[in-house]
Amino acid sequence: GGIVGTPSAITPGYTVMGVGGGPQYIVGPSVSLSGAAYLSGANFSATATPALSQGLPGVNFANANLKSTNFTGVNLTGTSLGGAAIDGATLTGANVSGATLSVTSFAQVTSGGLTGTPIGLNGSLALVNGYLLGPSVIARGAALAGQSLQALNLTSTDLSTANLSGANLTGATLRSTMLSGANVQGTIFPAASVSSGTLSGVNATGLTGTPASLPSPWQVVSGNLVGPQANVANATFASGADLVNAQLQGANLSGATLAGVNLSGAQLTLVTPGNTASGAANLSGANLSGSNLRGANLAYAAMSFTNIGGTDFTNANLSLVQFTPVGSGTAIWSNTTCQNGEVQTPCTFA
Repeated sequence: GGIVGTPSAITPGYTVMGVGGGPQYIVGPSVSLSGAAYLSGANFSATATPALSQGLPGVNFANANLKSTNFTGVNLTGTSLGGAAIDGATLTGANVSGATLSVTSFAQVTSGGLTGTPIGLNGSLALVNGYLLGPSVIARGAALAGQSLQALNLTSTDLSTANLSGANLTGATLRSTMLSGANVQGTIFPAASVSSGTLSGVNATGLTGTPASLPSPWQVVSGNLVGPQANVANATFASGADLVNAQLQGANLSGATLAGVNLSGAQLTLVTPGNTASGAANLSGANLSGSNLRGANLAYAAMSFTNIGGTDFTNANLSLVQFTPVGSGTAIWSNTTCQNGEVQTPCTFA
C-alpha cells in the first residue's frame, strides 16, 4: 500500500490500483492486502481490469475495506476475506473454492453463480445453489426452487422475482423480506416467520403449511397466500373457504376457482378520495359460482367471462366493473350497486 506513481513494467497477472485518489496497491495472486483501507469500490473483474485475468487466488484481504467492490467472475480460490467489510459488493460468478468468507459485514451483497465451496462463512450466511443468503443481501431472481432454506435468517433480504417454488423455509425468518413477484408455489412455510415484508405481486399458490406469522392483512387460505396485489392466478380455493373482509386490492385472481367461497365484505379495489381506482382486482375467467360476495367492494375490477352463477352480490359494489359475466341470471342481487353506478335489482349488463 501507499505506492506512488506508475511502474514501467509489472509481472503479468498483477497491476497497481487505487480508488478515489487514495493510496495505491499492488494487486494480483497471493499478495497480502490485509487491512487495506482504500479498496472500496474497486473493480477486480477481468473485463474492467484485464491485467487481473488470472484472478486473485490466494490473496489476503483480511480486515480490508472491500465495500462496493466488483468481484464478478473473479477467481478467489483460497482467498481470505476474513474480517473484511464487503457491503454492497458483487460476487456474481466468482470461484470461492477454499476461500475464507468469514466477513464482518455484507449488507446488500449481490451474488449468484458462485462455484466451489468456501472453507469459512460468516455464521449469518449460507451458500445455497450459488447464492450467498443472509440478512439484507440481494438475491433478486434467485433460482432457489426446491432448495433447503431451513432456519435461515432472511431478514430484509431482497428475493424479488426469485423462484422459491418447492423450497423448504421451515423455521426461516422472513421479517421485512422483499418477495415481490417471487414464485413460492408449493413452498414449505411451517413455523417460518413472515412479518412486515414486501409481498406485493408474490406468486403464492399451492403452499404447504402455514407461516407462524404474516404481515396484516395477509393470510393463507386453501394453500394460497392472499393479500393486496397478490398473484393467485388460476389458484383453487376450497368451497366454503373463508375470505370474509379479505384485503385483495389489486390482486390477480384471473382464472381462479372460487366457487362457494365466502368473500363477504372483501375489498378488491382501492379507491382514492378523488374516486379514482387504484389497484383494481383481476377476476377475469374466475369461477365465482355460488360464492358469497355480500358487501364486497369490486369497483373497477376486471371480470371478463367470470362465472357468477348463484353468486350472492347483496349490498356489493360493482360500479364501473369491466363485466362480461357468465351465469348472471342465477346470481343474487339485492341493494347492489351495479356497473352503471346505480342500485338495481337485478343488475343488467351492456
